[in-house]
Amino acid sequence: MLLKLLFTDLPELFYTINLTPPILLQGIKFGPLSITLITGVFLLLAGLIVFLFFHFKKLGEKKFRAILFGLITLAWLPLYLNFTYNNLYDLSENLKALKFSDSSKRVLRLCNMDNRQNVGGVYCRLFSFFTFIKNNLPAGTEVELLTSPGLDGYFNYYLYPNYNIVKQADYILFYYPNSYIYKDNILYHRQGDKDFVMGKYKILFAKSNGEFILKKQ
Repeated sequence: MLLKLLFTDLPELFYTINLTPPILLQGIKFGPLSITLITGVFLLLAGLIVFLFFHFKKLGEKKFRAILFGLITLAWLPLYLNFTYNNLYDLSENLKALKFSDSSKRVLRLCNMDNRQNVGGVYCRLFSFFTFIKNNLPAGTEVELLTSPGLDGYFNYYLYPNYNIVKQADYILFYYPNSYIYKDNILYHRQGDKDFVMGKYKILFAKSNGEFILKKQ
């Protein structure tokens, strides 16, 4: 409980290009708040204000650089502490997972990431959906993929070479796509405020409300 209060359990936060990952916009408006995060953001803003103050006072170059370096170090220290915490527990989890098989490690890794980023199990269920596909479609089948942009790489990697993923096919792998809706045997593509009919499809196999194998009619 104390660690969660002190640190933000989100490895991407403030040390990758994903400065504001989607988790920050879900649930609580600005994501999982912690003392480290609040302190770090406050010091960054305070440092910027002090920097502007000294900048307009036009101090000597050496003095100005020393103050600026001190402000940057002070502001980023809490965030680097959070970075260290994230890496330590990440290493700890990896060591604990050594006893599992490679396939179990992959599932565990995705499920941990899914849980931390609060994305609703979409990553965690990937491998069970791959198994579902292999159990219901014969190898060599041409399929069309409808899913979120960040997931298509997993499908291309783990379904190769058993399935040919193409742009248009009679069979569609429907896995929680962002801009597609399936309703009353009709597949729609949502663009802006409009829904465009893609065609008539039937559910060949269903795993859940957002996981289907569709067949063109």
